Amino acid sequence: MKDGIGCLIIHGFAGNLGEIEPLNRYLSSKGFVTQCPILKGHMGSRQDLAVAKYTQWIESAENSLLELNSRCNKIIIIGFSMGGLIAVNLAAKYKTYGIVTLNTPIYHWDIKRIVKNVANDIKTKDYKHIKYYIGSATSIPFSSMINFKVLLGKTKPLLKNIRCPIFIAQG
Repeated sequence: MKDGIGCLIIHGFAGNLGEIEPLNRYLSSKGFVTQCPILKGHMGSRQDLAVAKYTQWIESAENSLLELNSRCNKIIIIGFSMGGLIAVNLAAKYKTYGIVTLNTPIYHWDIKRIVKNVANDIKTKDYKHIKYYIGSATSIPFSSMINFKVLLGKTKPLLKNIRCPIFIAQG
């Protein structure tokens, strides 16, 4: 018998279950049924992430949503960062009681800001932004960044199809 409210909690890009575990524990302690999918290619090797497509990330969460839906009569989808994009995709397709997005991007690379940061680093000889950009570019496979950008582009138009309450938190 389906009963209660289920919370699907989706981790972020190149993230893992550790980033959502505190929220998972809290919601479970309050009586919610929780499910935390591991998105395809995440929590494995860099190569695993490199070959995973954004559609597989959505599919990973969708499979968990369907399983959770078989146990609960109401579903809230919670997404951290990129997980919020996946939450929007799922809510556009399935009846959802609500969505929570936490630091979910709506714009990807702000080239003007990057150029300004790099120019300022060179001017001040404080290379913190340059180091950050190089670190990001070398730690995450380029193909994965492209998949992230495609997911972002395909998700924005879906926002107009959302018919449930949505809580958006940005920090």
